Amino acid sequence: QQGYAVSEYEEGLVKIEVVYVAQVGETKYKTVAAAIAAAQAGETVELIADVTEDFTITKNLTFDGAEKNYTGTMTVNTSLTVTVQNVNFVKGSITEAKGTGGNLTVKNCDFDGVDNSIAYAVTMRGGSSLTVDGCSAKNYGYGMLYIPRAVANIAIKDVEVSNVAAAFNISYSGDGT
Repeated sequence: QQGYAVSEYEEGLVKIEVVYVAQVGETKYKTVAAAIAAAQAGETVELIADVTEDFTITKNLTFDGAEKNYTGTMTVNTSLTVTVQNVNFVKGSITEAKGTGGNLTVKNCDFDGVDNSIAYAVTMRGGSSLTVDGCSAKNYGYGMLYIPRAVANIAIKDVEVSNVAAAFNISYSGDGT
């Protein structure tokens, strides 16, 4: 169960501790999903521990990994304005719940698919803009970025990709840099 640590500390006795994995301001949460639910639009959800959890970002916010390890699928509604930064994705990815008009920025993130079982580090099928800046990706089955549908503006800067079949798969978009 996410949010708890169980350990045996004496013969047959079990110790259960609350483990917080994320915070918004000074308030700590046992799950990332709970932190996102509590956050107000425009706030920052920050990881304070390594975490394995699938969750959906459902409001305009910044998700700051604070250099912690994240394993799972992070789903972002592409009708929103979301920044994902400073996350060490270990067998993790960002995908989207289809929407229009939103902006996704991914910066200073390291993606490691570990065993090539995850197709892409980032998948986006809509929205107004996508910026990927200062990131690296390795060990994904196909590549760093998959865009099979229209995204009006795409900016890819200072990205390093290794041990993938194809770094970027962009079927079509508006403007790109």
